[in-house]
Amino acid sequence: MFARIRIFARSAYSLAFGLVFFSSLRLFECAIWLTPGARRVFWDPRDFSWTRILEAMHAGIKQEFLAIRGVTNIPPYHELSDQQRALTTHGFEWKTFVLVAYGHKVAGNLERCPNTAQALMQVPGLSSAMFSILSDEAVIKPHVGPYKGVLRYHLGVIVPKPEEHARICVSGIHRSWFEGESLVFDDTFMHEVIKNNRGDRVVLFIDIERPLPWPMAKVNRFFVRMIGGSPFVREILHNIDRWDDALSNEVEPMLEAISDVGRK
Repeated sequence: MFARIRIFARSAYSLAFGLVFFSSLRLFECAIWLTPGARRVFWDPRDFSWTRILEAMHAGIKQEFLAIRGVTNIPPYHELSDQQRALTTHGFEWKTFVLVAYGHKVAGNLERCPNTAQALMQVPGLSSAMFSILSDEAVIKPHVGPYKGVLRYHLGVIVPKPEEHARICVSGIHRSWFEGESLVFDDTFMHEVIKNNRGDRVVLFIDIERPLPWPMAKVNRFFVRMIGGSPFVREILHNIDRWDDALSNEVEPMLEAISDVGRK
């Protein structure tokens, strides 16, 4: 009897907490819409000093990814987050190698990419980071990001030619990727990806906390961290661990050799 009461009480508490949290989150997003730059779709990468650092480290980052690509079981994105399944036609054309997921570091993957891990340390307010791989003639369907408190960054790691045939459209504005160059945009605007060229398009995909005045920046960091503890994120972390366990030990010596070359 008492056990059932405890279960009911916990369920009721979780439901009430969830309702209060997400209501507060949406109210805070309304406040963000009133801040300068809230309606800006693409941001100037030069507004963020660290983008120059990542661009300068592009060669080492690319070298590490080329080694990682030798691992055939980089997961399709929907194998980590089922919510992504509807965004692609077949499901296997969008793959991700996750380094940080909503503030949670994926230690094994970061160890395999020490130069990239070092680059990520230069990014203040980093929430998530991964290599995002899009294969031949793929499409990511129109969608919006879940939270206004972050901005999306892409560093072109590998971009097949002609570059103009791989583009992202955000709120009707088209941009293409170029190797070693940066894009920063607000993913809460409707966006999609259209790729009509052959070969993998690879970007270093990073979410950062949106620049906000104090004390909104403190509140925003609180919400970002709370999202990192949600069941949605816990599912992603569980699936990352499952795929990480499947990586072959035979790849590790190759990655270490590549890292040694990059440090010389």
